[in-house]
Amino acid sequence: MIAQLQNELVEGEPCLVCGSIEHHAKPALEISNQELKEAMEDVDESQRAFAATEVSTQQALANHDQLKVKLENKLIELERIKNERDENYVALKSSSNLELPEKIDLSAIEKVIKLAREKNNVKFEKNKKTDRRN
Repeated sequence: MIAQLQNELVEGEPCLVCGSIEHHAKPALEISNQELKEAMEDVDESQRAFAATEVSTQQALANHDQLKVKLENKLIELERIKNERDENYVALKSSSNLELPEKIDLSAIEKVIKLAREKNNVKFEKNKKTDRRN
């Protein structure tokens, strides 16, 4: 833009920027109108790309904020479900004949259930044999 204004200076005519009619400085670069036009088009394209990136960034930030709220809500829901699970486990433990661990430990619970099934299966097999004899 400065180069264009410098190229358009005419000795004896006022400068469009400062109004002076004396133009002592010569253009720093000799640039053709075509080169100037291409440079200005490049600047315009860069400005459009910047604006598009800015919009994209704003959309990404808004999306991030929405996802953050969703995550916070899911974490609250997860905490509620964990509390409900713990309450149900306490109720199950108090009403069950099984010797369940104090805290939920899935591997320990699976072992207890497996032992209980094996025990009941043995009882079932004994009852089956007794029923056949009768």
